[in-house]
Amino acid sequence: MKFIIADDEAIVRIGLKSIINWEKNGFEIVGEASDGNQALDLILSQKPDIAIIDMKMPLMDGLDLMRRLIELKKSTKILVLSSHDDFYLVKEAMKLGAEDYLLKLEIEPENLIDILKKIANKIEEEHKLAGIELNIDKNIVKNMNVMRKNFLRDVIGNFYTNEKDLMDSMNFLNIKFDSGFIYCFMIKIGELYRFEDVLDGEIAILNYSIINTSEEIVNDIFNGYCFEGKTGEFFILASSKQSQESQFSEHQLMSLAKRLKEMLLIYLNITATIGIGIGNGGIKGVNEAYNLALGAIRYRFFKADNGIILWKDVKSSEFQKDDYSILNIREELHKALLLHQKKELKIIFNGILDNLHEMNLSRNVISNLMIELFIMINEFFESYGVSVREIMKNSYHSYQQLVNIESIGDAKKWVIQIKEDLIEYIKREDAILYPRIISRIKNYIEKHFDEELSLKEVADAVSLNPSYLSTILKTNTDMSYSVYVAQVRVGKAKKLLETTDYKVYEVGEKVGYTNIYYFNRIFKKIAGLSPGEYKKRAYK
Repeated sequence: MKFIIADDEAIVRIGLKSIINWEKNGFEIVGEASDGNQALDLILSQKPDIAIIDMKMPLMDGLDLMRRLIELKKSTKILVLSSHDDFYLVKEAMKLGAEDYLLKLEIEPENLIDILKKIANKIEEEHKLAGIELNIDKNIVKNMNVMRKNFLRDVIGNFYTNEKDLMDSMNFLNIKFDSGFIYCFMIKIGELYRFEDVLDGEIAILNYSIINTSEEIVNDIFNGYCFEGKTGEFFILASSKQSQESQFSEHQLMSLAKRLKEMLLIYLNITATIGIGIGNGGIKGVNEAYNLALGAIRYRFFKADNGIILWKDVKSSEFQKDDYSILNIREELHKALLLHQKKELKIIFNGILDNLHEMNLSRNVISNLMIELFIMINEFFESYGVSVREIMKNSYHSYQQLVNIESIGDAKKWVIQIKEDLIEYIKREDAILYPRIISRIKNYIEKHFDEELSLKEVADAVSLNPSYLSTILKTNTDMSYSVYVAQVRVGKAKKLLETTDYKVYEVGEKVGYTNIYYFNRIFKKIAGLSPGEYKKRAYK
């Protein structure tokens, strides 16, 4: 295999030339370049199988060189050299079709040879495929990959019902499912916006990049074929490279899926959820693996802790509860909010979280539960003219967001955020607004103590719910509303008895008691002696 080295650092080129016996490993260096223009000229003149190119070169950098080669339809395979600080360029290079990359400071002979041999094997495989003598139109050979993908779509769509037709087509398309088990990896892309409002050509490049990356990784241990489904969905059908009856371990499958997720993120900045299914060989096994992978992806709402779901993780929906509601906690929730009961509020929300964790609730029930919770909270604050957005600073969600919640994990996080927002609201009220409210209540009573002064009248005057007013007054003074008012009136009566010549009944009337007997009883209960006795002592 012929290759060139393009790097403006002579020390790197010399090092790559000297540290390895290239001829012994089946490789020949046919040129060196110190800038992008030289590299392009070498590739056009020497036609190397592989080009090792630096991302940062004078005159034409690595990315521009790759774009130029694509324009010229050159098939030279690219191995990228990069530094730690320009790794973002590697991602773009992978999108453009680079086979792999190496960090300059971490080049090891064994690692470099392994990568080059992997690329060389791929080239040989492509040469074999290109050289197959088939009595068909050459355009069919050129579109073999497209035919494979269409064939595999037909297989999972149950268009093939005859095992012999299936095997004939697989042989014709050089698809190898030789082991006793078929595996299906369904990839659900998280960034669907990447497929929206872009040109068809850009979508095609993105799809190609995802498929190419996926096949590269899976084919390390499998014979695997990746193809796209609906927008943002990709399928990999795979089997062991050896004819083996035992299936791969769950750990092996999880490790492969984890690496696939990591590489999609590194190379293409794409997040993904992966569902894994398994089936026996043949048509039935392919469809079984596909359906199990599809079921795993659909179950991601309930189990997506690491973004990978095995077929065995999926629980039957047959026993899911579809009639659960939390409307029965409305009164309890409103009371806790009204009375600023942080402890009770925590108990309520922890109960909801326990139900989300322990009860086998369907997705619709969980969405309805969230909507019910939001409505109850909104209802409470609206009744006091308070915007719920101001209270739910971190947890406010629109109706559409609640309906389209991504997972049960997100639902739990939302419930926790609401709990924290409400407790923070109560702390804020207690620290700032609560003293102001108490002051307004006391001031109003102080000014109107000689009037009828019902609880409702005071509550209306300070714009509070009567029950709430009574509660916060009790919390602040350790007295009920009626006892606090009596204390204020008796205090006023004492001053009048000490400083004026008013008769006892006149004093009672001036502090709001028209019934002299009731005044005497209340005064004695609070002061410990009757108004008359108190007046006599005051004048001694």
